Amino acid sequence: MKYLLLLLFSAPVFVGQAQTVTWDGGGGNSDWHNPMNWDTDQLPCNTCTAFISSATVNFSTIDTVGQVVLESGTFLDILANAKLNVFGNSFLVNNSLVDNYGELLCRDYNNAGVFVTYNGVFNNHNAVQVLGSVSSSTEEGVFVLQGSFFNLAGATLNVSGQSSTGLSVQSNGSFYNTGSIFLANCEGAGIWNSGTFENFSAGTINMSFIRFRGIFNESVFRNYGEINVSDINPGLSSVTNGVGLEDNGIFLNSNGANFSVFNSIGIGVLTSGTFTNQGFFKVEDVILDSYSSALGIRVNGDFTNSGEIHILNSVKQGMFLEATTGIRSNTGLIEILNSGTDGLTVRPKFSNAGEILIEDTGGYGVRVYDDTLSNSGELKVSNSQLQGISVDNGFLDNKESGIVTIGNSEGIGLELISLADFRNAGTLNIDTTNSHGIKIFLGSNLKISPDGIININYVRYEGIVNQGSFTNNDGVVTLSNFNSMPNEGRQGIYTSGPFFNDGSINIIDAPATGILVDDGGQDFINNYKILIVGASSKGMIDYRKVENNGTITIKECTKGLVVNFEALLENAGTFNINNCSGTLIDNFGSISNSKNIFLSNSSTFGIVQSSVAILDNLVTGVISIDSCSSDGLENKNVVTNYGEISIMNSPVSINNHGMSASNLFLNKSSGKIHFDGQLINEDDFLNEGLVVQNYALNNTLSEVFQNKGVFVDTKDIQNPSVNFINSGLLLKPLKGETSTGVKEMNIVERTGPTTFLPAKTWYINSLISVPGGVFSSVDNSFTPNLNTIYADTLYFDVTNSSVTHAIKLPIRKVASCPNFPTAIFTQSVSPDWHISANWDTGEVPDYCTIAIIPNAKKSVITSGRKARAHKILSETGSVLDAELGVVLEVDIVP
Repeated sequence: MKYLLLLLFSAPVFVGQAQTVTWDGGGGNSDWHNPMNWDTDQLPCNTCTAFISSATVNFSTIDTVGQVVLESGTFLDILANAKLNVFGNSFLVNNSLVDNYGELLCRDYNNAGVFVTYNGVFNNHNAVQVLGSVSSSTEEGVFVLQGSFFNLAGATLNVSGQSSTGLSVQSNGSFYNTGSIFLANCEGAGIWNSGTFENFSAGTINMSFIRFRGIFNESVFRNYGEINVSDINPGLSSVTNGVGLEDNGIFLNSNGANFSVFNSIGIGVLTSGTFTNQGFFKVEDVILDSYSSALGIRVNGDFTNSGEIHILNSVKQGMFLEATTGIRSNTGLIEILNSGTDGLTVRPKFSNAGEILIEDTGGYGVRVYDDTLSNSGELKVSNSQLQGISVDNGFLDNKESGIVTIGNSEGIGLELISLADFRNAGTLNIDTTNSHGIKIFLGSNLKISPDGIININYVRYEGIVNQGSFTNNDGVVTLSNFNSMPNEGRQGIYTSGPFFNDGSINIIDAPATGILVDDGGQDFINNYKILIVGASSKGMIDYRKVENNGTITIKECTKGLVVNFEALLENAGTFNINNCSGTLIDNFGSISNSKNIFLSNSSTFGIVQSSVAILDNLVTGVISIDSCSSDGLENKNVVTNYGEISIMNSPVSINNHGMSASNLFLNKSSGKIHFDGQLINEDDFLNEGLVVQNYALNNTLSEVFQNKGVFVDTKDIQNPSVNFINSGLLLKPLKGETSTGVKEMNIVERTGPTTFLPAKTWYINSLISVPGGVFSSVDNSFTPNLNTIYADTLYFDVTNSSVTHAIKLPIRKVASCPNFPTAIFTQSVSPDWHISANWDTGEVPDYCTIAIIPNAKKSVITSGRKARAHKILSETGSVLDAELGVVLEVDIVP
């Protein structure tokens, strides 16, 4: 296109070969129509060239000439109601001034219809019409070269049928419009500006059926009024592409201005210069060209929008920002609707502090390549056929005030690929995708800053897939209302890369698993809070390593937590798992707990340890299991407890299966185990610490339970036997009323050396302030004082060289006897009534027992002690010797 203009610039303007009639002013006035003012004393004919130099001329009637040449300071006034027709060549204004109040019609010319050059000025007050023919050699309709053209208020300029440009402003030329301009049927550009072009607020420009460019700007173009560009290259195959506006200079669509591009084949707007929109800008119906271009707006330079930009119905991309330098920012509104491929593509840095709305794209909603999209405003993407937002080796930075909303995407809501980064300090909402909510590919990173929010709803697959790196720093992530079915095995969060949570994560009603930590060689670290509610399969699965220093709550799931083979769970925070229909923790790997694990309300098991599982509850660790329909803790390999384990309201508290050669349940000296259900032991169970059982029925001990620590039998059901070996302390409840100063025996049983010793003073209140009596390690007796008469519990410590355990023993003053079992005194050890081995039951009689002393047996109740029985049957030849100070309580039996 440019080579045509260069020919014009380099060639002087020659008067055509037709007859030239020159103004000589011989008529003595300024009247064009006075023949005496022309050198031939005749008016210029309809094929003549009218040549005027250094004169003032008034044109007042209707006339036709072949060409007009004005030079050297000529002033030409075309008066009102006059009409000047120039047929066959140009109307040339060279260093002259034209004021047109009438009509100027130029047609069938060469080079330019109206040519303003070398400081020439053309003021159009009424009507100028330039008609060329695309089949002829005509070029520009209006050509301004180092001159000025003013299309003033109320005036009209009509240009059509040019083989090149309709209106061309070149080399320090200027064009100012406050009237109306109509451009049509130009083979080249509607407007080509290399000078200064300004369309003022009252000005309107309408152009249509332009082959190449609607507007081609290489300098300064400012619009304060209204410009409409339509039908650029409409179906003309000889030209490869069309552009509504191409800007390589400075383009301003000012506040209050309107600019529209409609039905452009190729590109609506192509800018490599400085593009500024403060007003209303619309690009609609961009059609595919032979180069497969169909872009709404393509930016290769500076881009600033503080007004409104609307891009509708691009066959391919809506908006493409691809410059490597410059400034690109939006503080206004950008609306991109119905793009055939991608809505917005960002290759350079782009900053949005306004509002961007992208809807109905055939590809991606937004694609960010190799640079940064910074959002502190609102970015809304909906109805994308592929991903809502894709960041490829780039950076999406959602600032504190930023809101990003992605809805109804057929693909992933947000994907980060090829070393991409997403930092969210604002709000990200993803609603309804037919794939994942967020997918972070290997090498990419997602970081949530303090107060950042991510909400993901109604996704088809996983809410978040992390193969790269996920960091939540004091933000809030919520995933809910998944659309996939449970049998599809989809997770709320799937992670195989580093996962760091220092904020809050809420996963509601995951279709299968709430969080799956896969074996990707990376760790999952939680330092604050995770809530998983209603996962239809597992709340959480660990295939690698989970480190919890915060709080993880799992509830209303099928299973709670699964630690898989060779996986590790390190808990230094709190796990709350409750109200699941299956096992609360299924351990196939290794669990190390140094703080809190709270489990409750399972329709089956609390914790199940597989034949390869290891559970270490450290000194500061607390495991609480409550209300399981089956076993509270089922162990098939190794449990080591240094801390505290509590198992309540489960029919079987501990089931120690013999399922592996290394099977062992070990309660270390610092360990405390409290349970109120049955103990089933089928392999080694070693207690070196404290075990408290509050259970009224018998345990099932198929293998040895060895007590080297303290076993508190609050219901008095456990006695030393072949499979219950007591070489520590076996503590029993005190049964019956106490007698001040009379020793209570068999509360403490020490059958071998033990590292623990009860405190000397026992108390009757939990504050350890009211003494209830003293303990003697000589005979393991307790001597109550007067305070004990009013007590129902005894409190004291047991201590070894490094550990102290607090003990609470009930005092059962009132007998509650479902039956009255018998106990026969065998005297197998000595005559001492209070030695359990002397009784065939292995237990000293209490207030429910019928004590039988057979023939030839002697039973002695040692001085100062108390003995009880429901009744005593002393056979013939037997002896019952109650020494001095003995108190013997028996029931009155009729």
